[in-house]
Amino acid sequence: FRNFFYFSPFHMTDKNMSEFSELIIKEKISVLRGYPSSLMTFAKFIKNHSYDIPPIKFILTASEVLLDKERNLIEDVFNTKIYDHYGLAEICVMMGECEKHQGLHNYNDYGYLELLEDNGYNKIIGTNLHNYAMPLIRYDTGDLAITKDKCLCGREFPIMKSIKGRKDSMIITPKGQKISLVNFYTMFDDFLEINRWQIIQEKNYMVNFLLDMPNVSEDRLISLKTEIVKRIPNEVKTRITIVENKSFIKTGEGKEPPFISKLILE
Repeated sequence: FRNFFYFSPFHMTDKNMSEFSELIIKEKISVLRGYPSSLMTFAKFIKNHSYDIPPIKFILTASEVLLDKERNLIEDVFNTKIYDHYGLAEICVMMGECEKHQGLHNYNDYGYLELLEDNGYNKIIGTNLHNYAMPLIRYDTGDLAITKDKCLCGREFPIMKSIKGRKDSMIITPKGQKISLVNFYTMFDDFLEINRWQIIQEKNYMVNFLLDMPNVSEDRLISLKTEIVKRIPNEVKTRITIVENKSFIKTGEGKEPPFISKLILE
């Protein structure tokens, strides 16, 4: 009815992605929408298998933090621009990129946005304007953003330079110390060899770093381990596991969260 084709993010095998590609060609699909992690996997497949995909008008991404290296590869493979999007099931805040791609503009007619300073970042607080039955007032989304002054487009909507993920994504040590995941975003950006990453807290004394970085040298791996250890207290053991992109854990919705805690609090 809405002229959509749905592809499962849980089944990104070569065989299935080949079928996805053939359907895109057959139906002349012109717009792609999906999680950045799924589109990244698909873009790599298209690049490696040289499919002659029809011209794509634009790509919409949402539900995960879009990394620069993901944007660059996806845009290069499909020869088009990504319009990133931020929204919530609670329908109180929505943001999206304009044609200048300099950040995410808040849609002021959708929800009232407040930004509260929190250790160099801004907590995203929203009030929805169109839920007349049970509006959410000053709802703390748990997400953090970096703001930007202006966009070249001239629109006056508040603009976010980037979304940095959830404030409550915390590594918890045996002593109860909480380490925010935002400590690792900038650090991982300095290692261009990393295609994707995921942090899994197995126990309060064990954290596993899953890294998709097939071409890393031994020296760079040592440097990476050094930087990770700097950010983790001594009582927490760390493990670095080199994996393929398809090995990352997904949620029930097919999202690929940067942090998963298996910690059972006693």
